[in-house]
Amino acid sequence: RASKMDALGLAAFDSPNFPPLATVGVSIRDNFEKAMSDTHHISSHYYNGCSAMLKMETRIVVVRVVPGFHDAALAACFASPSLKAVVLELYGTGTAPSRRRKLIGALQVAAQNNVLVVATTQCRHGGVIMDTYAVGQALLEVGVISGHDMTIEAAATKLAYLFGKYPDDPDQVRRLFSTNLRGELSPPEVYTRPFFEDSLYPSLSSS
Repeated sequence: RASKMDALGLAAFDSPNFPPLATVGVSIRDNFEKAMSDTHHISSHYYNGCSAMLKMETRIVVVRVVPGFHDAALAACFASPSLKAVVLELYGTGTAPSRRRKLIGALQVAAQNNVLVVATTQCRHGGVIMDTYAVGQALLEVGVISGHDMTIEAAATKLAYLFGKYPDDPDQVRRLFSTNLRGELSPPEVYTRPFFEDSLYPSLSSS
């Protein structure tokens, strides 16, 4: 949940999409009721106590999409026979340039090569809602999956863990990636709120 926000500051880390479990000052104020227990109803089936996962998949790359990038570079990356997964840092709620047919073609190459592509957001707060815009829907249609509100660090680490645990079962990896295993992602309703909320814009939302 945490990301480094400041290269030089002492308070260098922040949790953009989840409140801190504790705040250290003159005293320590804990928020442990928000911590996930080992009997959580979603993850308990996969939880066998605290242990170190030593077999982590390392054939994973993170690509930050910027204006003007060349689709051929992505296609070459996706065509690599040794690649397992790619984390794409996209705009806003998980969008990319809408008129880039070659980008969709590159993602189709990824699907053909069994490369799992995850869409995350470059924004520090909020999450990916891929069916908001037509381009997000197009990404879904070529097999891209949502990174929800996970940090880039969490998405990459989760892929490394799942592919290490299920190296020959990409469907299981795809399914479990969207499952909250250790509190790394929020329920969609947390970050898919309506544009006009009653409490903020009563006159607009009721009209």
